[in-house]
This record gives sequence, C-alpha cells and structure tokens, in this order.
Amino acid sequence: MRMKNVAVFKPVTMSSEHNPPYHRPYYAVDDNVAKIGYAVECACTTAQLAPWMLIDLQQDFDVNYITLINRLDELGMRIYLK
Repeated sequence: MRMKNVAVFKPVTMSSEHNPPYHRPYYAVDDNVAKIGYAVECACTTAQLAPWMLIDLQQDFDVNYITLINRLDELGMRIYLK
C-alpha cells in the first residue's frame, strides 16, 4: 500500500539554490522522482556547511516515516543525515 505524500505541492524553501532555475526547492515537492543519474529538475543546494530545507505541511499530521531520495549519480555520496 502506498502512503500518501503530504508534502506534495506544499510551500518549500532551501538555504540556497544551486544552478537556478534547474535546482529549485519546488522540485522537492513536485511528486516526481528522477530515475536517471543526471536529473536536471531537482532540489539541490550550493555547497554549504549546513544546508537545510523547510517544507510547510500547512496542517498537523501524524508522520510515520519520511523518505528522502538522494541523487543517483556519483555526487549522491555527499549526503549526510543527522
């Protein structure tokens, strides 16, 4: 059973944008997942020490899990989760 993505089309901001207009925050909540390594339209910040993303869900939800999908190319090894 597929769970509902409550973040789809919600307001989103990021600490920076790498290469706008191709790496805009909007692409994090557009409900599309790129199946190729070099996806042009994706959410990507510039090189920063502590990048962040904020998604306003606009109401309260009981969240059971969060799925993050990283880049599929060789640069995908750069993600760090805390």
